[in-house]
This record gives sequence, structure tokens and C-alpha cells, in this order.
Amino acid sequence: MSISLTEQQQAVVDHNTGAALVFAAAGAGKTTAMVHRIERLVRERIFEPSRILATSFGKMNERDLRTSLSPWPSCQAVQVSTLHALTFNLIRTARQRNLLRQPTRRIDISKLNHSILNFAIAESASRNAAYKREMFGMDRQDFLDYISYCKSNLAYANLRK
Repeated sequence: MSISLTEQQQAVVDHNTGAALVFAAAGAGKTTAMVHRIERLVRERIFEPSRILATSFGKMNERDLRTSLSPWPSCQAVQVSTLHALTFNLIRTARQRNLLRQPTRRIDISKLNHSILNFAIAESASRNAAYKREMFGMDRQDFLDYISYCKSNLAYANLRK
């Protein structure tokens, strides 16, 4: 399968040291680069296809990955999963092997989500960062909107302390 890749996509395909973490806007060719990288790793026998796990956020992306890998029979054994399904399977397997304790009470996810969100808001506001001024007076929805705005503009926080 011959396709012309951009310089940035080719850099992802050629990456050899560890996982390739790629940030790009929708439609920039992340899936194309990932698929070609997987094909190269299998073709060059760097990894057995069954040792490769390709993950995506959504079910549609998962289907796109599977379809994009299908022209290469050597990539049939590559595992493709959504992050949600991967996490669910990890937790289920851990439970089956008695590696996780059974919860003693039912957890109200909506309360847990609010607790996590409140913690994130407080933590963000406590940091002496460039965005500190924007944090003043934000409620939960304002904070989520601000995060969405930052993500859509590829303005990711520098998490180093």
C-alpha cells in the first residue's frame, strides 16, 4: 500500500524508541501515521503483531484502525481496542484473579466525578501558573469549558513542577 506521508507523519512512522505520543488536530493524519508505523514494526520484525496494542478514544476510531490495517495480512494479529474497553478488560481480569478487593459499598460515580473535578479546580488554582488569573471564580462548567478551549487550541499545561 503506497501513500505519500507528510514529514511529520514519516517521523512518527520512523520512531523507534518507546511509544510515540502524537498530538495533532482532527484530520491531521494521526491514524494514518499510526497504521504505517505498526506496519513497519511488523514488516521489519521489530515486534510480533500479537505484541502490538493500538488504542483509540472512540469506537469509530477503532473501526478505522482495523480497516486501515486490513490491507496488510501480516498485521491481522495486532490488537486494536478503545481505551474504555482496554480498561474494562484490565479491571475484569484483575477481579477474576482476585487482585482487586470487592468494594464494600456502591460508589456514586456522579459524586466521585464532582470530587475529582473539584480537586482538579483547587489544584489548578493553587499553582502559580500562567493560567492562574483565569481560574478565579470559575465553577465546574467554566473549568470544563476552559479545558476544552485549551485542548482545541493545543494549549496543554506544562505539568513539570
